[in-house]
Amino acid sequence: MAKFNIINKAEKVVDYVLTITEKSPKKLRCDLVPELRKLAFLIMNDIVRANFIVLNEKTKATDVDKRLEYQTDCQSTIRVLEATCEICNKHSYVTNHQLETLSKQTQELFDMVSKWITSDTQRCAVVRLGVPQ
Repeated sequence: MAKFNIINKAEKVVDYVLTITEKSPKKLRCDLVPELRKLAFLIMNDIVRANFIVLNEKTKATDVDKRLEYQTDCQSTIRVLEATCEICNKHSYVTNHQLETLSKQTQELFDMVSKWITSDTQRCAVVRLGVPQ
């Protein structure tokens, strides 16, 4: 069975964050490395939680709002991860190549979540109007 594409992309981001933090300097291992890893896993956490809320004609408005909240939290966390990595790059804890690779992956993920939100918004409008899909 094919996995949800956004989950696949989020897993790649997590894998890459784990890779670039694996051999980080000792002085970063207590503070920065756990934070980067936490952010990466939070992204995946929000995606899974949002996807767990099924959208259909029986979905409550509060559940739709909760799903959107998870999706937007995911987008915010992606931006925080990017900003944190940029700071790491300025201090040479993350190489330019690592930053570029991660930025590309996170931007693709951000775009996918944005399209997911747009799709959900359109689906909810159709479901709320009672128009068959």
